[in-house]
Amino acid sequence: MKWGFSFRNGFLVLSCFAALTLAVPGAGAQLLQGTIDGNVMDSSQAAIAGALVTAKDQQTNFTRETTTNEVGGYILPGLPPGTYMITVSLAGFQSYTQTDIAVVPNTIRRVDVTLTVGTVAENVTVVATAAALQTDRAEIRSEVTGNTLINLPVPIGRNYQLLMPTLPGVSDAQNGNSFAANPTRSVNFSVNGTPTNINNFSIDGTNSRGVIDATFTYIPALEAVQEVSIVTNSFDAEQGLAGGAAIALQIKSGSNDVHGSFFGFHTDQHLKAYQWAADRSQPKPKYIYNQYGATVGGPIKKDKLFYFLSYEGSNYSESVTQAVQVPTLAMKAGDLSASPTPIYDPMTGNPDGTGRRPFPGNIIPKDRIDPGIQAILDLPGWAPNTKGSGAFGLSRNYVTSAPNYQWRRQYDAKLTYNPTSKLSTFVRFGFVDHNANTSGIFGPLGGLPISRANTGSGFVQGHLFQGTISATYVASPNLVIDGNYGYFREDFNDVPPRGDENLGWTLMKVSGLQTNRKTELGWPLMLIDGFSQLGAANNFEPHGYRDPTYDYSANLSWTRSTHNFRFGFNLNRQHINESQPQGNLGYIAAQGGFQFSPGATQLNGGPPGNDFNTFAAFLLGLPNNAGKLRLFPDDIQTRMKAYSFYARDRWQIMRKLTFNYGVRVELFPFPTRVGRGLEVYDFDRLREPVWPIASASRWCSGPVMASLGIRSTYPISNASTIRICFKSRLTGPMASPGRRHSARGFQISCSLT
Repeated sequence: MKWGFSFRNGFLVLSCFAALTLAVPGAGAQLLQGTIDGNVMDSSQAAIAGALVTAKDQQTNFTRETTTNEVGGYILPGLPPGTYMITVSLAGFQSYTQTDIAVVPNTIRRVDVTLTVGTVAENVTVVATAAALQTDRAEIRSEVTGNTLINLPVPIGRNYQLLMPTLPGVSDAQNGNSFAANPTRSVNFSVNGTPTNINNFSIDGTNSRGVIDATFTYIPALEAVQEVSIVTNSFDAEQGLAGGAAIALQIKSGSNDVHGSFFGFHTDQHLKAYQWAADRSQPKPKYIYNQYGATVGGPIKKDKLFYFLSYEGSNYSESVTQAVQVPTLAMKAGDLSASPTPIYDPMTGNPDGTGRRPFPGNIIPKDRIDPGIQAILDLPGWAPNTKGSGAFGLSRNYVTSAPNYQWRRQYDAKLTYNPTSKLSTFVRFGFVDHNANTSGIFGPLGGLPISRANTGSGFVQGHLFQGTISATYVASPNLVIDGNYGYFREDFNDVPPRGDENLGWTLMKVSGLQTNRKTELGWPLMLIDGFSQLGAANNFEPHGYRDPTYDYSANLSWTRSTHNFRFGFNLNRQHINESQPQGNLGYIAAQGGFQFSPGATQLNGGPPGNDFNTFAAFLLGLPNNAGKLRLFPDDIQTRMKAYSFYARDRWQIMRKLTFNYGVRVELFPFPTRVGRGLEVYDFDRLREPVWPIASASRWCSGPVMASLGIRSTYPISNASTIRICFKSRLTGPMASPGRRHSARGFQISCSLT
């Protein structure tokens, strides 16, 4: 068989694949092309062999050809997404043309054709046929087109994911993390009851999921989206690294015509209702959200080179109102006489809390208040400003409003180059520049973040980078090679309020909190049962990420007679370069953490404690729990890989019966730390070993020795998954309304550990 592989085309292909191979590899398989297949018959339903089948993109004029096999079947794999026109011709028959055939990534569009006896000059044209079912695969999938996205009402923020809960098996959307870790305000959702963190999301084949929390952090502008494909069950063998849903998003490409759009969306407090905690006798708090941008796409060289550009800006600013519980001025002065039960002096009585005597009049003397606590009490801004409610009149006695904003600029560019009918390529790059600031509800005293959407507090600045290089080469009508390289990185730094001060030592004078390490600066975390917390907003700030993900995929599609074989290799490489101290208990923070409870000023066997007992413990500086997290080294650097291999055959046993079967193997070697190698956990000493296991292979499955002063042996094995898939279809001559169609899928997955 002659391949027609010229030196020029060969050089282009080898150059593309050299770039893909030498680049640092990466991610899960996502087929970026689509397929058209079908059968060609005469009016008696007899197969027609040797008919010429031509597919032509109606926007770019990209053209592919093949001929029908001995049973009248044809297949055109590896087609760039677009709207195609199919022409079938053979001497002695009228030509057949069908237009408006939508080809989307990772889908098969079946077009069966019946030729009528006549001359080639005569032509039968079918225009705008009803969308056909996908009958060649048994997976459960949904398609959301770009036209649907921009025409359906989507809440402010204009995130396509907010339409996902309208699909079968998809749960309601949930907030997907802080402004720092999720600047494009992605959401999480469960599919068919699976955890939210095992969905796989890609843009033009490149992973767009955060390494640590699996949030889909890169969300393009709606106007830039061509199509979203969602597979929720019965995955094909070439579809990997997804346990819930495999979501593939395609960015628009340019065409021979220039197309563009401008858009702008605005909302403010005058278009919204009052916040629940707001004083309705006062003007509504400030709320402004502007989202605007433009897209343009067209030709650079007709039929060969095309561009697409997208820009979106977002400005969000609001003054958020919250109502919380704070101590009264009398309580801050030590006067707890409003308590209905005694406040007991922990310096009296027995060590087990029995025999304690109450403070006279439930008043704590000035000289008994802890000096560090007194330093906090001397700061302004932590006192009731409205009448409270509840049993003691303390609940919701402090109403505050504070500013909260997010600023984001997003750019996407795509260049498509089709030098010949055998080679199609594209390069895409996306960039997000963002920053945000969220105040604490007590201003200089910190406290919980004022925003209900942002779990972090303070100032954050960062960037997202995301891009794809893809090439498809048709070596012959029966042999197609495709590959892509993808890169995704999220960078940001999040600094809490007063994050350049060592307040635990310079203000509160707590021994052990002296430090100049950047991860330990700011307010300590102070949890006061019954009251809104003071100081740090959480136990995971400050933090910074520099996490790149590298994606690599290479596939080969080979058609032989009635079989379409496909083989592929995928590599996902993830780097973690982070500085984020985060305690495993809610009260432990890098700046120091304290939890105050009523027990310190109760009597063992006496009346139950209340909010006054808790605040008394705070005044005395007697936390029920306390701790400090020390992160070392300052930056955690981890390297992870995931390998995938698959083989699949789609066998058209008869014109009405297609059988799919395949196997996929996924390997997940142990992550390693830079400069430290493989590490294991010492269960006897409840700690991670300080020294690396230098002699251990990451691929080992036998015992490994770890030197910790005491030598121990740990069984180590790598995790892998094998999935075997069988699928079939049984259908009428064409999958169209009123015709019968049956699809069956069976899948076995097993984990080897």
